[in-house]
Amino acid sequence: MGEKHENWRHWLNPVVLTALVLVFCVSVSVAQNIRKDGGSGSATGGTRELRIGDRTLGTISTGGGSIRYALYVNATKTLTIRMDKVLDSAIDPKLTIYDSNGSQVATDDDGGEGLNALISVTLQPGQYVVAAQAVGTSSGDFLLRVEEQQATTLSLGTAVLGEITTSVNEVAYRVSIPRTTNLRIRMNKVFGSTLDPKVTLVDASGREIATDDDGGGSLNSLLQRSVPSGEYVVRARRVGTSSGKFMLSVYDQDAPLGGTSLRAGDSVTEVITDPKVPAVFRLTVNDEFQDFRITVDKAEGSNLDPNLIVTNRNGEIIGSDDDSGEGNGALLRLPLGRGDYQLFIGGYGTTTGAFRLTLAPDRVPSISIGETKRGVLATGGSDLYRFTTPRAREVTISLRKATAPATSQSAQQFRQIGSIPSGGGFSRFSYTVDSEQPLVVRVDKIGDGSLDPKVTVYDQNGNEVGSDDDSGDGLNARLSRVFSPGVYTIQVSSVNNSSGDFILMVGPDTGGGSTLDPKLIVKNASGSEVASDDDGGEGNDALLTTNLAAGTYQIIAMAYGSTSGAYELTVSEVMPQDMGAISPGQTKSGTLTSGERHRYSLRVASSAVIAIDVMKAGDSSLDPQVVLRGSSGEEIAMNDDGGDGNNARIIRRLEPGSYEIIVRGYQATAGAYNLMVESFADTRTPAPQREQIEDSPSKGGRDGSGNEPEGFGKGAG
Repeated sequence: MGEKHENWRHWLNPVVLTALVLVFCVSVSVAQNIRKDGGSGSATGGTRELRIGDRTLGTISTGGGSIRYALYVNATKTLTIRMDKVLDSAIDPKLTIYDSNGSQVATDDDGGEGLNALISVTLQPGQYVVAAQAVGTSSGDFLLRVEEQQATTLSLGTAVLGEITTSVNEVAYRVSIPRTTNLRIRMNKVFGSTLDPKVTLVDASGREIATDDDGGGSLNSLLQRSVPSGEYVVRARRVGTSSGKFMLSVYDQDAPLGGTSLRAGDSVTEVITDPKVPAVFRLTVNDEFQDFRITVDKAEGSNLDPNLIVTNRNGEIIGSDDDSGEGNGALLRLPLGRGDYQLFIGGYGTTTGAFRLTLAPDRVPSISIGETKRGVLATGGSDLYRFTTPRAREVTISLRKATAPATSQSAQQFRQIGSIPSGGGFSRFSYTVDSEQPLVVRVDKIGDGSLDPKVTVYDQNGNEVGSDDDSGDGLNARLSRVFSPGVYTIQVSSVNNSSGDFILMVGPDTGGGSTLDPKLIVKNASGSEVASDDDGGEGNDALLTTNLAAGTYQIIAMAYGSTSGAYELTVSEVMPQDMGAISPGQTKSGTLTSGERHRYSLRVASSAVIAIDVMKAGDSSLDPQVVLRGSSGEEIAMNDDGGDGNNARIIRRLEPGSYEIIVRGYQATAGAYNLMVESFADTRTPAPQREQIEDSPSKGGRDGSGNEPEGFGKGAG
């Protein structure tokens, strides 16, 4: 038996060697006598030619060396290029693609399996160079493959999760449109991604129909267009070299939102089989405002690491989370206004499995004009407040890093030792706070037990104040909050039925070690961002001033990056100085100090076109802005640079009534100004009319088209 085995092995070796030599020779022959995509040619100079569909063997014998290949693309194509080491080769492959100007298009080192290199890239027609390189001092044999990537099919009315990396600069999706459709395509960055998304719609012939970069706000992309029936490709792209995770949704704007229907109190279980294809749920809020606590936990035995995204009717992301819940679960607290919403649950990375989604009523604290709220933010954490204004008003919201006030003696002495038995469970403790104070509640496991502790605090009415799983050292729990006077219940429980001894400690959070870099976000009732600021205040403090219409808003106090610590949040109304009345044909003068506003009342007796000009006076450093408000305080128009130079101008047809004119300085600039109001008889047909658009405070020229109605220039009479 042993002899037969030896003979068989001797017979096989020459066959295998011969086959390998033939494969190598054929591959080298193809690489050296290759035709271009759509033509033919041969290698020239030190660069070999490569074509789509090739599988080419190569050898880099010098440590850190490279081989360059010429690749011709005759039409826009999405290609996957792989460089894999062969058998026991010691090479560490790296790929780089250059365009005809020598500029780098894409590069990758370890994007493939193990140390192998992989690039997925969309290339426009033209000549490129593919450099196959050996990292460091490595060398050896490799296999180079170039394949055309087919677009992933995406159904109308759904969403998909994806990622742009250094080696994947674009992902293509094929969409079938059954009839003429008002199409809405959104590409939103998610989960803290630094991606700057860009989306392009292409028809079946490869012709680009439309593209968008920042139409969705906050660098996100929004493309809206009516398209006839047919086959289309949606290209999810990036701007520059940015990268990160994204969610792409393709919707018929006139169709109802899809997904499994939910309502407050529901708890449902589903399974994720593809982490890139999220489960979709639909929620309708009929009340003016309703608070929700949304949790997504993996089911027992599931490998899923769930993430959660909530969007409004327009597809804007109003909340997203990955790991704020128990273990790797997702958790969001959101006040939602009347309307329709969608919830998307996906899997982080490649994880799949069952999950449980719970939609519970919640209570979000409110903040009023003139009120200051104090709190403590955990690392990268956030606190949510509700703000309601019965009328339109201009407000200033400040979020300041704070030194927490001293805590009572009782807080410094509370220590309790407890135990969670085998199979899991919980222990509860009563704790009394005698005055408002920031406290840290810690639960640390003792000894070598398997305990993974979780802490939850309830007020005397049974409402949850806060909870934490792993914010302490290792798997220990740590919760920072400002507590009002009262009696609290502190519950210590275990994660995944773990058990063991623990110590519960409640102590002061002095804020002495605060690293907080505050960030502010304001959203309206539908979850759309109204305003935001990071470092507009003193130092790293956040400060913003914005005009809010009557309604309810979310104010989100956040810890930027990995910072944490105590804060103070204050909302105040901006009260302009009353400068009296101004009538058409009059000019008034004034001087603004930094941050000051002046208010003038304007009475319009009959329908007329009114021109309002604010001009800096003399050598004033003022960069003026002007706001026109209605009788209820609602903003009608705002302009920054619509006049000559940096001066401000509003031209509007106004109906009879009372109005307010607000004069202010851009970015708190100060100085003297002249305010002029003119009225013009309008003998034209009432419609249509050309009006200047004054709805953006951005710098850089006239808002809108900058055109004025004929005959209504400065000085016209």
